Amino acid sequence: MDVSRTIQFGPSECTLALSGWRAVIAFENRITMPYRFIKHVQVDSFTPEPGTLRMPGTEIPFSSTYAGRFLYGNDWYFLSFERTNHLLLLDLEGHAKYRKIVVQVENPTEIAVTLQQHLLAQHE
Repeated sequence: MDVSRTIQFGPSECTLALSGWRAVIAFENRITMPYRFIKHVQVDSFTPEPGTLRMPGTEIPFSSTYAGRFLYGNDWYFLSFERTNHLLLLDLEGHAKYRKIVVQVENPTEIAVTLQQHLLAQHE
């Protein structure tokens, strides 16, 4: 079981926590996301578009490893994965740093369902 990337749920926000070498190559160890900024949650495949720039970030050539901040057009993405399928994708609006977060986590479908429940509770 890999615990170097986890999502922690709080009453009004969730936090992506990275540890070990994944935090080092991503140049980031924690991203807090208030639920009100999360506009869409899904589990899907993702491949960065051509022209996406690492700033700072890590991209290992001839692999599917991406970690850190990436700029695509005018939008900042945070990516942390070693495969391009079965990833947790979060679209954000109003977040101080990021427009999209794409992360490889254990049990992404379960995490997505839990996150959706928190989002629904915020609207009640």
